[in-house]
Amino acid sequence: MDQNSESALWNAMIAPLSRSTVRGAIWYQGEANVGKDPDFYSCHMAAMVQDWKNTFPFGQTNADNDVAFPFGIVQVNIFLTP
Repeated sequence: MDQNSESALWNAMIAPLSRSTVRGAIWYQGEANVGKDPDFYSCHMAAMVQDWKNTFPFGQTNADNDVAFPFGIVQVNIFLTP
């Protein structure tokens, strides 16, 4: 199995946390896949956020600010050399 496949990454990094109280997340998108199609991410990111809301026990519970499972996305800008 490819160690970078979606299921391998999920099983190694996210599934062990699924019984923990996680009330939000910040996703850091690195620069290794800068050339990918942006439509790929718009679809897959929305699906991932919804999946995490369904996975974590408090994902559907509103916090004090009335937001259920806040999810921030940080994207690295493309570094271009002159």
